[in-house]
Amino acid sequence: MSTDTSRAQGGSPIRNAAFDDIIGTLGCVVRSLQDPTQRFVLSASHVLNPGGFGRNGDAVEAKINGEWKKIAELVDWTSLRDRSGSVHRQDAAIARITAPELVDAKVMGIGVPAGVAHWVFEGKRLLTCGATSRQVVRSLVHSAEATAPVYYDDWASAGSYALPFEDLILYGLQQGAWEPAMQPGDSGALVLDERQLAVGLHIARTDDAYPVRTSVCTPIAGVLEALGVSLETASSATALTPSTAAAAAASGSAPSALPQTDADTLSDRSRQDFGVSVMPQLQLHRLRGSARWQLTADGLVVNGRIDRTGGRLVTVPRVCREFGPAIEAAAKEFDVPIELIIATICTESGGDRNVPSRPESNNRMSVGVMQTLIGTAREALRDDSINEEKLRDPAFSIWAGTAYIAQQRRITTYDPPLVACAYNAGGLHPDDGVDNRWGLRQYPIGTGAHADRFVQWFNDCFATFSGGLVVPPNDTPSLWRLFWG
Repeated sequence: MSTDTSRAQGGSPIRNAAFDDIIGTLGCVVRSLQDPTQRFVLSASHVLNPGGFGRNGDAVEAKINGEWKKIAELVDWTSLRDRSGSVHRQDAAIARITAPELVDAKVMGIGVPAGVAHWVFEGKRLLTCGATSRQVVRSLVHSAEATAPVYYDDWASAGSYALPFEDLILYGLQQGAWEPAMQPGDSGALVLDERQLAVGLHIARTDDAYPVRTSVCTPIAGVLEALGVSLETASSATALTPSTAAAAAASGSAPSALPQTDADTLSDRSRQDFGVSVMPQLQLHRLRGSARWQLTADGLVVNGRIDRTGGRLVTVPRVCREFGPAIEAAAKEFDVPIELIIATICTESGGDRNVPSRPESNNRMSVGVMQTLIGTAREALRDDSINEEKLRDPAFSIWAGTAYIAQQRRITTYDPPLVACAYNAGGLHPDDGVDNRWGLRQYPIGTGAHADRFVQWFNDCFATFSGGLVVPPNDTPSLWRLFWG
């Protein structure tokens, strides 16, 4: 791996000089929330303060071009000495940088972090570089919000002891069975996602007796909060002027990068763009006894997973290209996020403009690429002249179907699973079928198949846009653009 070895950076070996045989990994550079001109290196507490015997002011060294050089002094850490059974959540320490010319904010082979990832889900792709691994390791999230024991060396007995941890992220290599992604000596490494957003701080691997063998990290947001610091990002890596430092300190945060993750800002923008607030969707929520879901910058997380259709992205890009002008026009007219329209088309017809009309009960008929009932289209558009022939025109079907989604906005607030069920069943009605994880009526009755498919297509939209295969215009209502601009 070709890297700049003239300065310490994320992934470099690091140690407390008073314990020169305990070597870990420099995670990243952080700044004080109170005084953002104060910069620190971040690593694991058991690396920079071994056994809890370190002291304020201890010299912290990094290995640069084969030589150990002092770069910082230990100032703060989370304690790991409480063995009473109390739950722990962080294993982290910071050292104030004393030789800024020897420290780089980059992570080896990855770059300067772009910000903090606020959503972690099963299958999320991760990047890490540790002092032992010495290369970028690509891995996957196994699970989040996990509880597991983490083992530490007991300096008094030459044995080890376990501390209970909560809110852990388990991640690793999935090659049939799961395996840890990182090696001994990688503790303290920063774990990032593919967008260079920081996810967590690597601290250990699960014990052999644990049900799954993975690496373990603690969520970076909790680490930063516990130590009163903010991540140094690509936008804040340059020195702050006194005026900007004062402004950042007053606001309680340092400059951040996209995606826009401030819930209040997202809520204000969604009210402006769609006429509803997405604030409730940004939190984990559920109906009575249903699955739990949450809207994120990566798509809709359901029970800790982002489900997609699988394989190459084909259908969503095709629907966007074939019906793009009609979808965009309807989205703008009715203030409906474009992803909800595309997901409905994919779920109802797969984008087949020749899809057969579907007879329903009471001589009703679903017609067109959005399979809208003729009576429903008449009601949504207040036009009794609408017939099967009109709805067979894809542009008119999209117009009518989008009008119906907008009509149901009051009850769905454009929450994707609610949109799917309300569109399919004519409203939100309870269904306690054992095979229906949504708790809402949909067809076939007793199953959750319709909403399951809708959510997969919805997430395919996010993947399509993030991958640049198709990107919605700036002036078109879009949940993806709400996050990514």
